Amino acid sequence: LHVREVVAPLPGGGAVVISRVIDYIDHDLGRLRLILILVSLGGVAAAALAGALVSRATLAPVLRLTAAAERIARTRDPSERVPEGGRGELARLGAAFNTMLGELGDAIETQRRFVADASHELRTPLAAVRAYAELFARGAAARPDDLERSMSGITREAERMSPLVADRLLLARLAEGRPLEQR
Repeated sequence: LHVREVVAPLPGGGAVVISRVIDYIDHDLGRLRLILILVSLGGVAAAALAGALVSRATLAPVLRLTAAAERIARTRDPSERVPEGGRGELARLGAAFNTMLGELGDAIETQRRFVADASHELRTPLAAVRAYAELFARGAAARPDDLERSMSGITREAERMSPLVADRLLLARLAEGRPLEQR
């Protein structure tokens, strides 16, 4: 039992004591404490929810960029582009990715053309060497004229292939950024 007492002196001696039970104040303070705890928990929950929504909205362009980069890495398709949406650094990053993909696509196409050209240019001399070797295998060794023609043809085609191969190796080294060999 909580009681509040007020003592007031009386003129001429004595005192008056007034007392009142104040259990209702403890009850009201308990309710106020509960309300304060619930409001605080609600504020923390609202702040967490707002933070999650803001971070999700802020990270959405980064997640789209990451998903596009992972898809490109998985499919190995440099013709695909990443989204350039967003502002500031994210837009610059998307543009840089797309520029890099464009350069990579150009490099792959150049490499494809190089391989196709090299294959085409080397096919003719190789076919001639094969034909001369086949002529030799069919008995040119026994006929001096055929032997001479086979060996000079093989030598001529080998000499024709040597600069082609050397040029291709030089271009491959340059494309890889490797230093050229000193002779």
